[in-house]
Amino acid sequence: MNSLITLAQQALAQSEQMKALAMQDQWDQLSELQKAQAIIVEKIMVSEAEDAIHSQLRDILLTIKKTNNSIMDLAEKTKKDLVREKRSLSKALKMQKALESFK
Repeated sequence: MNSLITLAQQALAQSEQMKALAMQDQWDQLSELQKAQAIIVEKIMVSEAEDAIHSQLRDILLTIKKTNNSIMDLAEKTKKDLVREKRSLSKALKMQKALESFK
């Protein structure tokens, strides 16, 4: 098997691992894996691919991009949830202070 295809499949496996980590809210581990994946993808992008593997390589890279985009969507949703939770906590603390002032 071509070494670029092997690297692309490795990067795809990392994307799938990163998505699983995102779904488990393991953002620190995801970040470390993303750094390793970025190095692999950069190697692929700067390499000259043989014509025979262009299509297969493109398909794998598009799948990686699609998976990474879904990870970004999960990150954005988590961010919004955290902001909402922070606001709720802030309101609860203000309510608690108001109640304590009546004592």
